[in-house]
Amino acid sequence: MRSPESATASTMAIAADDEGTGWRLVLLRCLFCLVLGWTNSIMMFRFRVFATMMVGNSILLGVSMACEEHLVRRSEQVLLCPAEFEPSYYFFLILLFVFGAFFHGYMEERHGWTPKHFAPIVVLVIVVEETRLCLSNTSRQDDDHYYVYLLAPVFGITGSLSLKSKLAGVPWAASGNMLSAAYHFARYVQ
Repeated sequence: MRSPESATASTMAIAADDEGTGWRLVLLRCLFCLVLGWTNSIMMFRFRVFATMMVGNSILLGVSMACEEHLVRRSEQVLLCPAEFEPSYYFFLILLFVFGAFFHGYMEERHGWTPKHFAPIVVLVIVVEETRLCLSNTSRQDDDHYYVYLLAPVFGITGSLSLKSKLAGVPWAASGNMLSAAYHFARYVQ
């Protein structure tokens, strides 16, 4: 697996080899960061989880455990607990995200699948979820948050695809991508 440092180094090498390709790659990474930031915002409002940031979901898992196990002693702290669901909810979400990445690796290695094979799956699952939401009677139902289990593997697949593609990194690692972009933009300042 490629480390974040080597991914940044590969981005710099691409930019140094061909400024046109490097510039487009940096722009694509920045745009992908914005799209995934928007997606994570929607998922936070709709499901109270992060779509692609498993570190955030791991933090919510830990906070949920602390709140449910009464490790937080004062009642006002319990009321302010940011984790809305039981720990198992976050655990299964993370597990399904990882399963999506595993599925991508398995299908690519064993069956030669390319991103073109995964695109219909990704689109279908997102369309099904959006259609379900449009057809539901209310904007948010009590069991609505379990539909995130349908989306989590898809986000695992897309994350794994971006890691193994020319992007050579995960676009939601926004800090590293923004730093890389800023570094490369400095070349064009006269």
